[in-house]
Amino acid sequence: AREHDNLREALHWFEKKGGGEAAAAVQSIVLLLAGTRPFD
Repeated sequence: AREHDNLREALHWFEKKGGGEAAAAVQSIVLLLAGTRPFD
């Protein structure tokens, strides 16, 4: 659960820094690394 919290924080940071496009790219990578499971 802690790892998912860190990933969420990273996504929020990317959204603020680079906008939704960068966040979407990061999220797809994260989903691949997580085995394509959506966050709870």
